[in-house]
Amino acid sequence: MRLGHAGSTALEFAVIAPVFLLLTGAIIDFGRFNWMQMAMQYGVEKAARCTAVNANLCATPAPTGGYTPVDYAFANTYASGLAATDFTYTQPTCGHQVAATKAFTFLMGFNNYPVTLRAMACFPS
Repeated sequence: MRLGHAGSTALEFAVIAPVFLLLTGAIIDFGRFNWMQMAMQYGVEKAARCTAVNANLCATPAPTGGYTPVDYAFANTYASGLAATDFTYTQPTCGHQVAATKAFTFLMGFNNYPVTLRAMACFPS
């Protein structure tokens, strides 16, 4: 190595590493965001359909050994950070509607800008 180039690798690493780590963290956060949104949508769709098609398993009030629509949606949402209180069940004119709302906070320091995730499905009676 020539004398004038000593430490250039460390300097390049010091410039590139924060950008690389920030990009990696942003990719992980976006993946968490997408995963939670898709899990919520899957849960509400499955619960709305179950309530309309299989009242023995999903009904209000819950049948013996069955679920309420909210409990069924929560049980089919394979995402951490969700609770049964994030889901609601109503019966508007479209049929059986299950909805979910959750405030999502990013890990990468964007806590001042929370995003509200929403999912809704309505299945006719």
